Amino acid sequence: MYIASSVWQGATASLETILHLVNDARIHAVETRGLHFDSRFLAPTEPAPSTVNLFLLVEGRAQVDARWYDTPCYFAVGPDEFERREPAARAFRFEGEPRRSIEVCLGVDRLHASLGLTHGAHPLPESVTRAARSLFDRELSQEARVERASMLIAALAEHRLCTLPVDVDDGERGASLQRVVSSFVALFRNQDKSAYGKVLADLAQVSVRQATRDVSTLYRRFRLPGSSPRELFRVLRLRRVTLFLSAQDESLEDVARAVGYSGLDAMSRALRDAGLPPPGEIRRRLRGE
Repeated sequence: MYIASSVWQGATASLETILHLVNDARIHAVETRGLHFDSRFLAPTEPAPSTVNLFLLVEGRAQVDARWYDTPCYFAVGPDEFERREPAARAFRFEGEPRRSIEVCLGVDRLHASLGLTHGAHPLPESVTRAARSLFDRELSQEARVERASMLIAALAEHRLCTLPVDVDDGERGASLQRVVSSFVALFRNQDKSAYGKVLADLAQVSVRQATRDVSTLYRRFRLPGSSPRELFRVLRLRRVTLFLSAQDESLEDVARAVGYSGLDAMSRALRDAGLPPPGEIRRRLRGE
């Protein structure tokens, strides 16, 4: 299991994310304060084939297809409702101080929960809730974090929400993958916008062909959205934009700088290119104005 993390601290809002990469899946733990998430403003991307997303909300509250749910709860969404989001698709929203949620990205054949927002949200079993909450302990060592993530995987399987594969030792292939994962972990920490070039530069001790092959393996194995680091970090940046626009004490220019754009015009252009509304409109709609 590989682990990457990223932290952002604004004037009165914050975002902390921890990404666990396991065989054929990923587990993304997210904690926010002073921020709201709304899937209507997702930047669409192309997910890995047959990929779906299971959401566990352990603190905060969720609005799923216009109905509000208290935590802890869970629901599963298909590609057209999330990664490859279509404008007319059903939507969901997260709020809470703090809001702690976990996204499990996996193959549809490994999901046992009802798929689609039309089914609404369901109460999260106590043992799954307990295991999920344990991932948000900031004092965990790397080894302990792997153990806690494994406990969550076991609890999800026990309650037939999903079945994730057990990690295996890949030997030499694993060592090759480790090189590209190490580069990816550093990029994820900083959400770097020139991601693809830096991955290849960090892998300069191998051929470009080998580095490209390793990057492709990274994306297939862990079901990362998009087809390259450049596309992944473009999408992650846009998703951060729509989160940070809900912050009360961040100007539009502050948001642009926080996610690495040269200014408000560049951020507005990126949103427009992704088929999303202008930043001011997104802010008003996130705040219900």
